[in-house]
Amino acid sequence: MLRSVNISLAQFQKSLLFNCRTGVGLRSNALRNDNFGDAMKPKKSTDIYVDLPDGISRKQIMGVVERAAAAAGLYISHIGGYSRRKYPGSVHWHFKRDKSERGLIDATYWDVKSLLWLMIRHREPEWVHKTAPRLKRALQAELKTLML
Repeated sequence: MLRSVNISLAQFQKSLLFNCRTGVGLRSNALRNDNFGDAMKPKKSTDIYVDLPDGISRKQIMGVVERAAAAAGLYISHIGGYSRRKYPGSVHWHFKRDKSERGLIDATYWDVKSLLWLMIRHREPEWVHKTAPRLKRALQAELKTLML
């Protein structure tokens, strides 16, 4: 029996892109859980992907992230793992501008799929939204130095 799914084309395309890039299941609960009556919940964050060169090592990424943070005027307030079940072996960072200031930028590197992305929660203060593109540019600049 065929059932209709109540999600927009843009939401469906995002789900497919995420699934193709990460190999992880679709984001849509309507598609994943066979709960076809509910529309997909709006995302609470934005992911900004950073293109990585082939064959980059975890050790190289660690150095790139540290140098890029300094170049963007940020410091690393936390290093750990991210969702060990969904992204086993990943490295996760929190970046801040000032210890007393509210807000942070998240970054995750998952070597299984060679992905690096920044995550910006929509509720974060304005400085986070303005600084994330600067951090992405700093990461790209540091990655270019590895390829020279």
